[in-house]
Amino acid sequence: MLPLTYILAAVLALVQAASAATISFHNLSPDPICYKVETTSGNIPTNSLCDYAPGIFVNATQNLTLNTTLDFNGAITAMRMDGFKGSRHEVNFQPGPDGTGVTWYDIDYEMGMSNSTLGPVDHRNRTNGLSSLAGEQNCLAKANDAWVQLEDKSDLIPHYYYLDSRYGDNLTTIRMDKKAPIEVQEFLQLTAGLNGYIGPGSVIDINVDPDSRAGKMVSSADLKTFVVDTQDMEIIAY
Repeated sequence: MLPLTYILAAVLALVQAASAATISFHNLSPDPICYKVETTSGNIPTNSLCDYAPGIFVNATQNLTLNTTLDFNGAITAMRMDGFKGSRHEVNFQPGPDGTGVTWYDIDYEMGMSNSTLGPVDHRNRTNGLSSLAGEQNCLAKANDAWVQLEDKSDLIPHYYYLDSRYGDNLTTIRMDKKAPIEVQEFLQLTAGLNGYIGPGSVIDINVDPDSRAGKMVSSADLKTFVVDTQDMEIIAY
């Protein structure tokens, strides 16, 4: 017969496993990444300071899996080594209709962008059957696919801080922040179709004319929020 302490330890381990969700970090890029953590509810372990806030430091080529509480709702922003903010990964763990956990999630490019994806660890499809992958492995390449097909770039070329094509026919750099003009936002979100949002969705902009430029951005942003019936998620940086 097993000792009582062994049995209790095994039961405790099972309870702890059943009461935790996970977020895994896979850094496939050649540079370390510090992820700034902003939490609305719940908890995730942190090991560093990033942009003067609690953060998670992940070395180049490192894999790291962290247990979170089941009510974790927060944003995990990649702070790039060049000083610019990267993609903001928004994860919201919620109870599902049948008692199992679900995750609402998206990638926000409003304040910055970097090459990363967010989705379930097991790569299952979303609850609607569509692909579960948010984000982009190569934001610049996807933007260039759309850029080379544009016949009229006259309203975009002056904004070379955000869309830099000064040294040839292709974009060499793309950036995003809250000061980006609407033309740049529309190009990246609507024309290039980056798999994340720049303009906020209807959760914030509830009184926008759907036929206006802002309205089209809102309806597009709504399609960038995904849900899967698991609470084991992963962020992969490229």
